[in-house]
Amino acid sequence: MRIGWTAAVNTTDGKALLVSIESLLGCCGFASVSDMPALPCPASAVSGCLLALHDLTQSQLLYIAVAGLIVALFEIASLVVSCFLHADPEKERDDRAILRA
Repeated sequence: MRIGWTAAVNTTDGKALLVSIESLLGCCGFASVSDMPALPCPASAVSGCLLALHDLTQSQLLYIAVAGLIVALFEIASLVVSCFLHADPEKERDDRAILRA
């Protein structure tokens, strides 16, 4: 993350992104307020954004895991249904009758 933060500080678009991250999370700098802030830190800023980003990621991780589990269950259910549809006994009888003729 530090490499990305450093690269963003040195570009105009990246700096705009970091300013929005800092204002959204109420933090300043990367690991501390003196560690590569996008703009001069306000006096109210007491921590860097690394911990705030980590906390935000951890709070959203449950939603990501639940979404992944739902997709996996849907795919397994689709596979089971497709196996039942493929193994239609009525279709097999029709196929055998065609081969005998």
